[in-house]
Amino acid sequence: MSYLQPMQPNGQTAQEEQGRLRLAAVLRNAWLLVPAMAVASALLAVGAAGAPRTWPVCSATSGPLSIAELRAARRVGDVRAKLWSHICGPTKVIPGRNYSFTVVVTNISDTHYRRLTLWVSHYLPLARASVAYRREDASNGDPRMQSAVWTLTNFKPGQSFRVSFTLPFTRHPDPKASNVEVDAFVGQVPAYPTNLLGFTHDVVFIRGSSSP
Repeated sequence: MSYLQPMQPNGQTAQEEQGRLRLAAVLRNAWLLVPAMAVASALLAVGAAGAPRTWPVCSATSGPLSIAELRAARRVGDVRAKLWSHICGPTKVIPGRNYSFTVVVTNISDTHYRRLTLWVSHYLPLARASVAYRREDASNGDPRMQSAVWTLTNFKPGQSFRVSFTLPFTRHPDPKASNVEVDAFVGQVPAYPTNLLGFTHDVVFIRGSSSP
């Protein structure tokens, strides 16, 4: 036995009308998802605080000499340091935004060290880092600063240790600029000057919106 479907004013059955309404709802939800997906993609690429999700690319050396050439120069006495290090990242920043940096430390000596310790000192805590770290007082003794500290065991000749991190910047205490201090040493304590390496990376504040 068959039953006639009730007809709508436009000639469609009730079942066809319900199907059309369901399809319209699916399409409407799909269009609503488009901007949401775009926002989610932007957050994944940029980060909630404006920090890029990709870390700065940083080679093992910052100058024209390779690691092998630096180690050769050290053997003949042209270079006395046992460590070679530099930082890659911006030198101009907008206050209120996060910026990412990469630090590379390389053992250019012929000695196999049991331990490498790296400090990054800044006025605010790290927003994130590529390698787990511990917090300590600033290595320079400045009470306004704090350090993120990494320790690597078995630091072999020619080996590089690379770490990336994201920092927030504000106008405190200097309204015009800020800095990041990097210190590294090999061994149990930095007893010899050649075991210790330190430098400061300065950034200058520029005008711009604090929003990403």
